[in-house]
Amino acid sequence: MPVVFRKTKKEGVRIVMKGRVGIEDASDLLCRLKDVINGPLTIDMANAESIDTSIVQVMLAVRNAKKDASMCVSRPPVEVVEVLEQAGLRDALGPDW
Repeated sequence: MPVVFRKTKKEGVRIVMKGRVGIEDASDLLCRLKDVINGPLTIDMANAESIDTSIVQVMLAVRNAKKDASMCVSRPPVEVVEVLEQAGLRDALGPDW
């Protein structure tokens, strides 16, 4: 599976995306994110090759639902950054971008 969830006391929830992440992963991703909507969330995209619009929609929904809790996209490749910027998620890109 191209999406792995890790929960730590220090960082909260860390999601690692690998390879191509798309519509076949979106439903599971959304369900699992609903369970961890409170608290810090980091989405590590260092090994993501691409994401499609269904993943962007999930990320937008989660960001809008989190309100006060932080969401950070970490280490995205240039191709993913372009998609996130077009979707209005530039503010979620971590300090390493």
